[in-house]
Amino acid sequence: MFQTTAFTMHTIVNAQRLIVAPLTQSAFTFISWSDRDASSHTITVGPTNRTLVAEYRAFVRMPVIMRDD
Repeated sequence: MFQTTAFTMHTIVNAQRLIVAPLTQSAFTFISWSDRDASSHTITVGPTNRTLVAEYRAFVRMPVIMRDD
């Protein structure tokens, strides 16, 4: 099940969940999860609520002009 907006997942303690953030989305590139892990990684659910946030940054494609002067 893919989620593209904030959501809540109810699960049991010690369950393992794979979380995945695409490396690129439109003009944005993945930087990291709030737990500092890779775009795709497994988490173990603990006994308390946890919030994970995927950080993205805008990227700009800039042409490079090479000149022989």
